[in-house]
Amino acid sequence: MNKLLLRFSRTVEALVEGGGYVVNVLSVLLVLTVVFDVLTSLAANSFIAAKELSWHIFAVMFLLGASYALKYDRHVRVDVFYANWPPRQKA
Repeated sequence: MNKLLLRFSRTVEALVEGGGYVVNVLSVLLVLTVVFDVLTSLAANSFIAAKELSWHIFAVMFLLGASYALKYDRHVRVDVFYANWPPRQKA
């Protein structure tokens, strides 16, 4: 049973790391999509597909990036409250 759980844990860790890599690639794609959308909106009517694509890319980035950020303790907290809490309340 322990070997099975250890293998499952390693698989999840590999998926989280892969998700972090995908988020890095998607962030570049998101910037390019938004730049394209801005430039086309300045030149003529913007493409609705570019706006939709940017929202979809952002959603995937958020979903995959949340687990990666949690693994490396880089997730956003409301530090106004969290910083003054005792360790037990933080947990």
